[in-house]
Amino acid sequence: MFSGNQPSKACHNCRRRRLRCDKSLPVCHKCIHSGIECLGYGKFFVWNQGVASRGKMMGKSFQEKESMHNALSTPTTNSSILVTDRSFHDAKTALTLNSYAQNIPTSTSLPNSDSQDRALQDAKMTLHWSLIDPLVKDLSPNSRYYLFHFADQLCEDLVLYDLPGRNPIRDLIPATSEYPLLLQIMIANSAFHIYNLSREPINATIQQESPKLCLATYCRSLQRFRGPVTSSYRDALVAKQHALHLLNHSLGQIEESNVDYVLASVLLFINFELIGSGKNSWKVHADGAQRLINFLGSLGGDDEVTPLSSMSFLRKSLISDSLVYCILGSTLTYSSTPNVSLHDSIALDAILEYAESNNFVSCPAHLLRIMLKSSELSEILNDTPVFAQELSSLEQQVKLLVRSAQKFDPFAWASSFQLTSPYEEVMKRMHMASAHRSAVCLYVVRVLPDSSPLIRQSSTSAIVDIPGLVSDIIHHLSFIHLGDALFKSTCWPMFLAGVECEKLEDREWIKARLDALWDTLLWGYVRTAKEVLEVIWNCKDRAAIAQTPCWVDEVRKLGADLLIA
Repeated sequence: MFSGNQPSKACHNCRRRRLRCDKSLPVCHKCIHSGIECLGYGKFFVWNQGVASRGKMMGKSFQEKESMHNALSTPTTNSSILVTDRSFHDAKTALTLNSYAQNIPTSTSLPNSDSQDRALQDAKMTLHWSLIDPLVKDLSPNSRYYLFHFADQLCEDLVLYDLPGRNPIRDLIPATSEYPLLLQIMIANSAFHIYNLSREPINATIQQESPKLCLATYCRSLQRFRGPVTSSYRDALVAKQHALHLLNHSLGQIEESNVDYVLASVLLFINFELIGSGKNSWKVHADGAQRLINFLGSLGGDDEVTPLSSMSFLRKSLISDSLVYCILGSTLTYSSTPNVSLHDSIALDAILEYAESNNFVSCPAHLLRIMLKSSELSEILNDTPVFAQELSSLEQQVKLLVRSAQKFDPFAWASSFQLTSPYEEVMKRMHMASAHRSAVCLYVVRVLPDSSPLIRQSSTSAIVDIPGLVSDIIHHLSFIHLGDALFKSTCWPMFLAGVECEKLEDREWIKARLDALWDTLLWGYVRTAKEVLEVIWNCKDRAAIAQTPCWVDEVRKLGADLLIA
C-alpha cells in the first residue's frame, strides 16, 4: 500500500544522477524505463557494519570473525564454495562464501602442509543450480518471466475467485509445452500487461491504493532480476504475431481433440485486446469464438441439446466466458452489431447460468439475456428506417424488457446462489446484481430514439427514472470496496451510470473508481472507458440544456466497437 500524497523530493536515484524526477507513485517511472531499481522517496537506510549485541558474536563484528578465520587458514589457497549466480540474463558473476572454512581443521591439527592443501582443495567445489522445469527449459529468459507473470498476476484476473481446480486458464499452463499457440498468446498477454505496469498512471494527480501485492515491491523485483520492462511492448506484438500465424495453421486442422485448446487461445486473444484497449479487434476473435462453439455444437448432433453435464469443466468454462464477452460486446457496438447466433444444440440459458458462478463479470443470466435481446432490437433500429407502426411495436418490446429487468430480484438470486468460494459474501453479490439490473434498464431504454416519450424525463409516459437509476447504481457499487473480489466486476454498470450522470460529484466518484480499477487490473479497457466518458461529458457540457446529446450518438460517432467488461 502507498499513500496518495505527492512526494516533495525526487527519488534517491534521480537525486544521485541529478535528473528531474517525475515523482510518480509508487516508484519513479524514469527508473523503470532506465531498467534500474527505484530506491523510493523515504529515508535511505544503509547497513553500517554493526556489532552484535547477543549470541556467540556478542561484542564482535562480522569483519572481525572473518579476519580470524582468514588468519587461521593457509595463505596459499582460500577455501571457498563457488556458487554460480544464474541471474535473469545469465550474467557471468559468482558469489564466494567463506563460511566453509570454519569446518576445516587448523594447521596445528594437520600433520603437514600437503595434507592441508589436499583438504583445502577438496573443500573448493562448485554448487550447480537444480535442473530447470521441463515446461520452460527451451524458453528464452524473457519468455520464462512472461509465463511466470501470467501465472502469478494475470490468471487471477480471469476469474472471480482463483481457487485450485476452478481456474481453467491456469490449468492450461502445462499444456503450453504441446501447444505453441497457447504459449505465444499467453506470453503476448503477459508482456502487454507488464507494459501497462510501466505506463504512466491513468491520473497523475490522484494515486490509488492497490489491494494486490504492492506495486512498488513488484516493480523492484522486476528490475532486480532484470525483468523485460523496456522491451515488453515489442515482445507483446511479436508474440501476438506468432500466435496469429499458429492460429491460422490450427484452424486448418481443427478437430474434436484440439478444439478446446484453440477456443482457449481465441479467448486469450480477446483478453489481449482487453488488456490493450478493448477497441475494434476483439470483434474478429469474438466471431471466431462463436464459430468454434457452433462447431462443438455440431459434434453432438443436429437436434439434440447437449447437456452441460456431458461437457468437461474446461469446455463449459470456455464457452460461457466467450458468450459473456460476445453479449457485452454487442451492447456497445454500433457500426455492425455482431449477432450471437448459436447452434441449436447449445443450451444458451444453461451456459449463461453456469457463467454466473465464477465469471469475473458476475452478471445474472437473466440480465444477460435481456442485454442480448436489446442489442438485437438496436440492430433492427439502426439497419432499417422505422415507421410509426414499427416504432410502436418496438416501444412495446422495450417496455416488456424493462419490466422483465425490474422484476428481477437480486436478493432472491444471491440467496439461492451456489457459493463458489468459502470467502463469498452473499450481500455483495446482491449489490452487484442490483447495479447490473439498473444498468441494464438504462441500456434497454436507449434502444429507442431520443425523441420517444418513453425516455423523456419530462413526459408522463416515461417508463424509467434515469437519474434515479444512476443513483441506484452508485449506491450499490459503493458497497463493493477496493480489495473485494467483485471489484473487478464493476466497470460495465459504472460506465452505464457514467454516460447518463449529470452531477459533477457523481462524475468525480466514477472517475476515482475507474482510477482505482486501473491500478488494480492494469487492463486497457478501463482507460478506454474513462476516455469515452470524458468525451461524452465534454459534449454534454458544451451543448445547450435543451439539446443535450444522447450518449449513444456520441459513441457511434467515435467509430469504434467497444468491449467494456
